[in-house]
Amino acid sequence: MSRHTTSSSRRVPRTHLAPLAAAVALLGAAMGAQAQIISAGPPAVIGPTPSQNSSGPVTANGGANLVLGTLDPVTTNNSNNSLGASAHGNEHQLAPGATEALSITSQAGAVNPVVTATQLVTGAVTANTNNTTVGIDTTGAANALANAGSRVGATANVSGNEVSTQASGNSDVATMAISAPTLVLATPAIAGTGQVTASNISANTAVRLLGASIQPRSGSWTDLTVNVSGNTADTSASANQSKTGIAVTTPADLTISTTGGLMSGVTQVQAGTTRAISAVDTLGTQIQGTLTSPSPSNSSFNTSGNQATASAQSNQQSNQIAMDAGSVQLDGTLPAFANTVQAASGSTQAQSVVGMLGVSNASTNSSGNQYIVNGNTAGASASGNTGNTGVSVTADSSITGPAAMGPEAIVTVGNTQSFAGAGVSAHTKVTQLGSSMAPSILGNSSGDTQTISGNKAYASAQGSDATNTANLHASGSIDNTGAAITSTQSHASGNVSAITEVTALGSRALFSQGGSQTVTGNSLQATAQSTRASNAISITGGSLNFTPAAIVSTQTHTVGNTSATVDVAQVGSVRTTLGPLSVNTFTRDQQTVSGNTLAAVASSQTASNQTAINGTSLDNAGALIANTQTHVSGNVSATVANLNQVSPAPAPSPTMAMVGVSGLSLSGGQSIVSGNNANADANINLAANTAALKSDTSMNGAGSGAILGNVQDAQAGNATSLVQVDFGVSGLRSGGHEAIVSDNSANASASQNQAINTISLQAGTNLAAPTLQLGSDQKASGNTSATVVTNLLTGTGVSNSGATTVSNNQASTSARANVANNLLALDSTTASGGLAGVLSNVQANVGQVNANTTMTIGVQGALDTGAVTVSGNAVDALGAGNAALNSINAAAGTAFNGNSASLLNTQTNNGAITATAALNAPAGQPMVSGGATTSNLLNNTVTATAYGNNAVNQINIVALPGQLVASTNLTSTQINTGAVTAGASGNVSSGGVSTGNNISGNRISAVAVGNNSVSSMTLGVK
Repeated sequence: MSRHTTSSSRRVPRTHLAPLAAAVALLGAAMGAQAQIISAGPPAVIGPTPSQNSSGPVTANGGANLVLGTLDPVTTNNSNNSLGASAHGNEHQLAPGATEALSITSQAGAVNPVVTATQLVTGAVTANTNNTTVGIDTTGAANALANAGSRVGATANVSGNEVSTQASGNSDVATMAISAPTLVLATPAIAGTGQVTASNISANTAVRLLGASIQPRSGSWTDLTVNVSGNTADTSASANQSKTGIAVTTPADLTISTTGGLMSGVTQVQAGTTRAISAVDTLGTQIQGTLTSPSPSNSSFNTSGNQATASAQSNQQSNQIAMDAGSVQLDGTLPAFANTVQAASGSTQAQSVVGMLGVSNASTNSSGNQYIVNGNTAGASASGNTGNTGVSVTADSSITGPAAMGPEAIVTVGNTQSFAGAGVSAHTKVTQLGSSMAPSILGNSSGDTQTISGNKAYASAQGSDATNTANLHASGSIDNTGAAITSTQSHASGNVSAITEVTALGSRALFSQGGSQTVTGNSLQATAQSTRASNAISITGGSLNFTPAAIVSTQTHTVGNTSATVDVAQVGSVRTTLGPLSVNTFTRDQQTVSGNTLAAVASSQTASNQTAINGTSLDNAGALIANTQTHVSGNVSATVANLNQVSPAPAPSPTMAMVGVSGLSLSGGQSIVSGNNANADANINLAANTAALKSDTSMNGAGSGAILGNVQDAQAGNATSLVQVDFGVSGLRSGGHEAIVSDNSANASASQNQAINTISLQAGTNLAAPTLQLGSDQKASGNTSATVVTNLLTGTGVSNSGATTVSNNQASTSARANVANNLLALDSTTASGGLAGVLSNVQANVGQVNANTTMTIGVQGALDTGAVTVSGNAVDALGAGNAALNSINAAAGTAFNGNSASLLNTQTNNGAITATAALNAPAGQPMVSGGATTSNLLNNTVTATAYGNNAVNQINIVALPGQLVASTNLTSTQINTGAVTAGASGNVSSGGVSTGNNISGNRISAVAVGNNSVSSMTLGVK
């Protein structure tokens, strides 16, 4: 065994003893079984077994200026440079040219192959890249002489540059590849990784300029082309990273005997702080200008495909076992086992700050220029534990387990993740994303084209995230072989927070005429999840005999809040202010703000459990899913608003974000604000469970069928979502200016527990599955609220304003404590018999539920304004204590005999339920006021619906006439003791219309129901 030391050894500080003791225990548990197997077998084939211990500080400092100070009259190029810093505590890499740590080829039977690694870091690891400038910078007195004179037709290119800072505690590759024409494994093959980081890991990047900063001084500056594209400023910090696994390949027969087996294990422990910070002042192009300097005209400025990101990950791993052979014989009951254990007890932080991302032209005048800001990204991501663990078996012919009627061979995946740290936070802050020109009070923009599209700012924070897979795929039969996944996740402490903060996204021009501004397809996202698991089993082959699939997923959240926030002031054609007043003016401009997305999503625990069994025939092929989610305490919130961040300040106070066109005056031209979306979604427990079995012919046997159990318990903690956003146009309109505000949406949803549970059995001929059970149990104790406040703005007509259209906009809220969608579906082409199907749904809520939606529309103007249409706008609010859709659907091509189906629904609500929806006009005014030529207020709707309990229960069974014999039972019990209130209001009115006034088709309704149940049972014939 080799020992590699990256720093001199020293006594471990007392503060590190506690986490190290826990780490040793975890490592011992993970590696002990391996040692026992090794000692029992013949002499082992030992691959690399590094043992690394880094106890001293490891520091890397970088930073440089890769700058051209002169803009050449013809071509200036600064591209494909790379700089940065990287620091690593322990790093185990593959040998040059190697694809695996251990490769064994052309041996009919490998003897005890082993590859393992253990790594320990107790000293700080820090990487810094500071005071960095990359690109073209002609500013400053030193560059004045070299940049004097005209630049006509000059081209500048800054592309493909990379500034990268990396810091890692432990990184390891412990993989094994075994290949032979024919292979018999009679002894275990073992891959293992054990990593502990008990110190701080930090990566920091500071960039002044990544792009071009150009200062025209004299002469003519026309027909320029400035391209800043494909540049990156990336910062990453990781405590533990590993790639572990075993790959076995043979074109003929693969046999794993009862004494053999494949085992791949990973244990990771993090106990310090993992932090990544990226700060970029300018990413793009800046044109410096004064009142006397020349202004570029008829030029093209392009900032595309650049990114500034920060990533902090405490534990990250990939752990995979793969078998690929002509045929596979598995003689033992545990032929393959991939197991992962991750524990994070420190803090994980990622922050990305960008001052200007795009193009800024500070010249006094801008004429005939084209500004393109496309496909740029600013983001931060942080995670405590993340991993991908899997086992796959692929055969060209068949997969066969032990002898028939005995225990099956089960390929197994195990995952255990725990987070007990100070928290996980991701924060992205961008001051300006887009283009800005002629910002001075004397500035003017004429005939400019601005396109801001496909840009993204995001923040993502996760406590623990696991992806677990088990796959059996054969072209022929699969016999006596199954798959199992066990996933256990716990969140014991610490908040999880994601914030995306943007001051302005879009185009800015102080005085613009005859130009166009297009802001489309941009997205601002914030996602926070304390715990997430994706578990999937796939078994696919010819005839399947005794092929069970089982998933057991358990999640527990004890303490800690989870929050996602999109904090944005303006999206679109953004305003310049002088004090509190906007001073922008637009004359004959075409403005389009469309397809932009603001989304905040927060959840405490999320689980996706999927089993899929497909074959030409199924005999004793069964699926089991057991999902359990327990949330003990902690609030979950999602917010989209302008939070007025002031430093220092008390807690931010949400105000309205603006999506659209903002200015002092708009004369002529057209403003379109369409198809934009703001969404906030807050949920405590989320689950999607699906067991699907499909046979091309028959499905038979006592072991066939499916059992699905879902248990969700939200014991305390509130779920809150909030959207506050304005859509439309603000400013004084004249000269026939047309405003269109359409198809925008603001949505907020919140829940304590949500589940989609599905069992689906489909047979090409006969179907006989005696075991068929689906059960869901949900309990909610905290409060649930969803709020939307939105204004649809159309400016103020002052003289001869054009037409105004406000149509098909939507504002909605959905607040429901417990939500379940349960489906049991059976379909056989010929006959179905011997079935005993049970669907049970139980829900209980004691918390308050509040859904509140407010939309305000105001079209104001003086005499001589154009036609006004306000139509098809919808305001909805839905509040419910418990909501369920329960369905049993069975269809047989011929006979449905000897079967039974029972549907049981029980709901109890003791909390107060409130739903309020309002479509308002401005205070003290009608919705349409002033001198509109015509006014059409058509088909607008306001709906508020509140339920204590709401259920739809369905049993549908269909067969041929005379061939349907079934015992069915449908029972629904609902108890409500909470107050249930719904309120809807509207002010759809007009005043001062000169020639035509039409108000029709508008609907305002409120419905409050304590218990609502729609149950149906259909026994029909085809």
